[in-house]
Parts: sequence; C-alpha cells; structure tokens
Amino acid sequence: TTGGMYRGAAYAQQIRFGTDLDLGKLLKAQGATFHLTLNDRAGGGLSPNAIGNKLGAQEIYGAGQNFRLGELSVDQNLAQKKYNLKLGFWAYGNDFGLTLLLCNFVNTGFCGHPQSLPNDSGWSDYPTAKWGARIRDNTSSSTYVETGAFETNPLRGGKAYGFNMSLHGATGVLYPVEFAWLPGHKTGMLPGEYKVGAYYDSSHVADIGAPHFTDSGRWGYYALASQMVVHEPGRPGGLWVFAQGTNSDPQTALIKYYLDAGLVLQGTLPGRDRDNINLGYVRAAVNPRLIAIKSEPGLDLAPGEQVAELNYGVGVSPTVIVRPGMQDIINPGAFVEKKIANAWVYELQIKASF
Repeated sequence: TTGGMYRGAAYAQQIRFGTDLDLGKLLKAQGATFHLTLNDRAGGGLSPNAIGNKLGAQEIYGAGQNFRLGELSVDQNLAQKKYNLKLGFWAYGNDFGLTLLLCNFVNTGFCGHPQSLPNDSGWSDYPTAKWGARIRDNTSSSTYVETGAFETNPLRGGKAYGFNMSLHGATGVLYPVEFAWLPGHKTGMLPGEYKVGAYYDSSHVADIGAPHFTDSGRWGYYALASQMVVHEPGRPGGLWVFAQGTNSDPQTALIKYYLDAGLVLQGTLPGRDRDNINLGYVRAAVNPRLIAIKSEPGLDLAPGEQVAELNYGVGVSPTVIVRPGMQDIINPGAFVEKKIANAWVYELQIKASF
C-alpha cells in the first residue's frame, strides 16, 4: 500500500496432493513407507513485481512456480526404529533446518527455514525436489542426529524441470548434518525444539567479492530454537518463543548472517483454541564484501533487509484457517543495490487441508 517500487496487489495459490503408502502392509516390506507428492503453484508475486525485496511477501510464490513432482521417495526404519534411511527425489529441507511452527507466518523469511540456506548454497526447499539420501539415528526418545548427500542443481526450480528427474545441470553435492533435541514431547513437560546443523556444498561458484574468481566449495551453519513457555491446563496449545540464526561462507554467500525471532500464541481466547496470533522479526544481512565492490561515491547501500510481521489465524474449522495480517518490509532494496522506500503490505491467507 505504501513504499516499494509501486503500489500493487498479487494473488498466489498452491495445491498440494499426494499419498504415503505403508509398504509393510502392501508388500510385506516391514518398516518401509513410500511417499509421492505433486504440487501446483500459480499466480503472481508481489515482491518481484511491486516491492523489489528479497524475502518474498508470499511464501508460496516461486521456487517451482508450476505443476511439478514434489516428492518420490522411500524411507525404511531399521533396528527397531533406531535408524531411518530415506532415498529418492524430494526437497530435503523437509528433513533439515525446518521449523514448522514458523509456517504460521506468510512472509517466506519465516516459513519454514532461514532463507540464507537456499540462497547461499544448493539447499533445496519445498517444492523443489532433488536426488539424495538421508540417514537418521534416533539417539534417544528426544534426540536425533542425521546426515546425507544431495544433488546441487540450480536448474531444478525452473519450469522445464517440473517432472525432469535427470541430473542435467548438477554442479556438485551438498552434505548436511543436523543434531536435534526435542524436549517435552514425550514427557509431559512444555515442548521445545532445538536444532544445530551445518552443510558443505562441493559446487564451484563465483567469489562474491571477485566474480571473475571461482571458489571450490561453500559452507554454512545454523541454530534453530523454539520453546513453549506458557501453557494453560486443560487447553491445547500455548505461548511459544522462537529464535534462529545462521552464518554462511564469506567468500560465496549472498546473505552473510540471518536472524529471526518472535512469538506464536496457539489458542488466543477461551473458546478460540484453533486460533493463533503471530509476531516475528527477521533480518537478512548482505555480505559486506558484496557491498564493498558495489559501493559508489554518494551511494549509501543498506547492510540488509528486515521484515516484521503480525498476523491472526482464525481457525474456522479443524481443517481451514483464515489468516489476515500485515508486514513492514524495511530496506527492500538491500539485495538489488537500490534505494527503495520501506513497504507496508497487508495480507490474507487461507489454508485448507483434507
């Protein structure tokens, strides 16, 4: 409504459907599950067309803006579920660096990963599927450690790759590792989710501060935390706090640092147990080496983009939520080296599951 490049509005939609098949019942392959997901994204993007910022105002726009195969994989439990092995074609961001709680927000800067991960490496977020393998060790009832190897392919998000499963365009292999602690989920205490992880991508990429040079490999690490701090007995949900941070390879990263924090209240008022209210802030810092080579006399480039979002999710039914809200996008031109006025965005999101 104000700021950005232009005033404007945009509509985007996503339809996701698929199946999970218990191969133990179907084929007597005990502990195995087959996953198939198809995804269709359509509509326009407010951020690229009207605002000019990096962290998209609509989290379902982009990264595979067409009808595509979202997942074709099999996972297998081993040693009485101590280990789980997964192989196939899927967005491995479903398994690493994910905080589903943050998908109560509409801006892609929150839902459901720090955006430094896909922007600074070959990291794959839904619905952009890639070939890979992942193994998880459930080290206790509340902890696990996992690692894997996944294709890096910058062409996968393009429309020509909706159902193209060839390795054409692959540039390397990404190796992530993650440790998670999930206290309270099986003990009756207030639940939490804490994850630390790192990755190495073997791709050869241009140096961010000297584009005519090529760097061999890139890396990053992250820490994600969310914790319920207040729970009213006899009611579902409660008040959660969250904070996340990442640091990426200074030689190759576009987003050097990434921070977000906020509150999620599940069950807002008596009788409104399906409602939620969400307040969050995110800051994506431009790599200082990029600012150094782009700066010109009299050009004051912003050190990063920031977003604050407030929304209210109305639980119309157990399967439908309607979410009005607002976003304040600060320094929207930080990643395009332009001076763009701060933008106010008003949002309405509807989610239905069947």
